[in-house]
Amino acid sequence: SRSEARRLIRGGVVYLNGARVAEIGAMVRAEDAIEGRFVIVRVGRKRHLVVEVVG
Repeated sequence: SRSEARRLIRGGVVYLNGARVAEIGAMVRAEDAIEGRFVIVRVGRKRHLVVEVVG
């Protein structure tokens, strides 16, 4: 949920390609994508997601 995402970001446990997400309104830019297609999202130490960027 959005409230859970906000809480996690405030807690400093959300990372995008290894960099901590510091702002709640942060947007994923084209430059953030690995090979122009993928973004790695980490929540805490154990949850890792590979997200394919389309469009």
